[in-house]
Amino acid sequence: YVSSFVATDTGDTVVRADPKDKIALFNLMSEARELGHDEAADTAKMIALLRQVVADDPQVIDAWFSLGNVYYRQGDFAEALTHFSKALALKPDYDLALINMANAYRALGRDDEALAGYEHYLRVDPRNAWVHYQAGEIHLDRGATDRASEYFRQALAIDPKVASARVALGVVALNRGDSAAAERDLRAALEISPEVRLAHFNLGVIAEGRGDTDAALAAYREEFARHDDAYKAIFNAARLLQQRRSPEALALFERAVTLNTRFAEGH
Repeated sequence: YVSSFVATDTGDTVVRADPKDKIALFNLMSEARELGHDEAADTAKMIALLRQVVADDPQVIDAWFSLGNVYYRQGDFAEALTHFSKALALKPDYDLALINMANAYRALGRDDEALAGYEHYLRVDPRNAWVHYQAGEIHLDRGATDRASEYFRQALAIDPKVASARVALGVVALNRGDSAAAERDLRAALEISPEVRLAHFNLGVIAEGRGDTDAALAAYREEFARHDDAYKAIFNAARLLQQRRSPEALALFERAVTLNTRFAEGH
């Protein structure tokens, strides 16, 4: 693992790491990693092992990074940021820590810092298609569609199989009122990956826009059949079913609200 098990110059004296300590910390890291590979593992034990490592040697970069990942998976994004920051303080060009820290900022709604993190990473590695896509998503959320499109197109230029970027271009076209271009992009995304999120949902929006409620309902159903947390698609399907006085509508409304209690209406 990454660490600083080297001599530390303290002036007149050179203090060298004890090889026994190095082996002990390596074993702790190995045990923590093994737990990390097991979804049913004791997370508290893994955190305790990693904390023991950084208590014994705060220079073990991978331990700080691993702690950040554990907290991120738990949804404790603020705590994750603390530990990713520790890793980056020791290794400022640690690419995975840069990305994960930006992801944590994004999860917390701190998009300025997330965007700064993604753009910082792209200065280190401008060939990462996924990071281009993430930066584009922030610009899209802000309504900066031209800038967002640049990032999405760059992502696809690097890796044409980034289906989410193709979906995003479809959303940009849809927002501009170009339904034909939007549909082309969305169907192209589905050819890349039939499981890509929001492609079927947005095809449903397009179908509704042209008055084809049967096609819209089928598209919404396809979205939440593939992604059971797709509350917007569930809500929109419920709304169409309510118009048809279908008894299924109420159950779908309840399901949508259960998935996201702050959700007020579909799109």
